[in-house]
Amino acid sequence: MIKHKIQKPHISIKEIGKSKFWIGVLFGLSSSVLLAICFSHFEELMEYLAGSLGNEIHLQAKERRFYSYFFAAISSVLGLSISITIWLTNLDLSRARSRIYAKLSQTYTLLYFWALIAVISRFVTIVSILPLGLEEYNNELNMLNDYYYLLILMVLVVFLNVWFTVRMIFKSTKWMIYSFALCIALTFILANIYLWRAY
Repeated sequence: MIKHKIQKPHISIKEIGKSKFWIGVLFGLSSSVLLAICFSHFEELMEYLAGSLGNEIHLQAKERRFYSYFFAAISSVLGLSISITIWLTNLDLSRARSRIYAKLSQTYTLLYFWALIAVISRFVTIVSILPLGLEEYNNELNMLNDYYYLLILMVLVVFLNVWFTVRMIFKSTKWMIYSFALCIALTFILANIYLWRAY
């Protein structure tokens, strides 16, 4: 018995729909900017709260630069997940398996979006308020020097997982590379805007 290998189509604006593509881009960029603004304000708020609990903690220039790039990168990747969620809505797919994968991809990207927001929110509030409010605390938990690779891996894992299920439906290597380059560019723009405003 001959098995025919089903070829996956290439992802394109035609497959997604022109209006849906631009709506996804607009919502993704808007989400990235809004998240970057929220993260930067939360960082300043946590620094203020830690100081009000008895410790005057001020981030050094190197630490502020690293965290601004981290939050900008997370914002860019989460904005990409919003774009992909919109792009995969109501696609006209011939295979039932592809339609299931499209729904699965939407579910996963939204799960990563909200789970990462919850993890960062909980981490920022607990790490900044509880230890920094203790008089005996002397910066033993130094994320920049001891665990910086975890923050970088968090961004990469979310980016790769966002594209994982998309690649089950479409051939999307080029789009993945382009989106990676755009996320890096957007990260530098958002981080430098925040650093310029901070100084």
